[in-house]
Amino acid sequence: MRATEDLRRGTVRGQILALLSATRKSELHTREVVRRLSRSPRGVHVALEQLESEGLLRSRRLGRLRLWSIATGHPLYEPLRQIVQRTLGIPSRLRADLRTSGGIDLAFIFGSFVTGTQDADSDLDVFALGRPNWRAIAKTTRALRRPTQTSSRRESSTAPTPKEKYAWLNEILPGQRRTWSMIQTKP
Repeated sequence: MRATEDLRRGTVRGQILALLSATRKSELHTREVVRRLSRSPRGVHVALEQLESEGLLRSRRLGRLRLWSIATGHPLYEPLRQIVQRTLGIPSRLRADLRTSGGIDLAFIFGSFVTGTQDADSDLDVFALGRPNWRAIAKTTRALRRPTQTSSRRESSTAPTPKEKYAWLNEILPGQRRTWSMIQTKP
């Protein structure tokens, strides 16, 4: 199995694993995988076939469509999913792009993506603290090829304690416990 080789940036196999592990409750047809990855159809098809032969993916036919999904029963599924999402997944891509866009002190993802209840149609909820460059953020979220809801807030320097300083988080995430994933944008 070449699973560890697939974690290099730019490999089609790694990108397929990242995409399908982020939408683990859904099936995507071959053309949709090609569209979301912006790769050549032949390269994507070969990689899908290889991953299926290794047991990491499943496929089924629905008429002329071939639908692909991640094999959640595979013994390496959970550790591989965690590694792939941290190295090639949406949080990693957002972190890299938001760092270069400037003006953001802190960003995080919240909602269904973080709780693991997302599907292929779920949107991505992103929050940024600071003064974001909205054009750069729009470019980044378009590149993800996923509906994205982005909001921001400027940090108030007058709040005397950290509890008061970040009390506004309760307005955004009422009653939620650790259902967000931080993306640090400053090294």
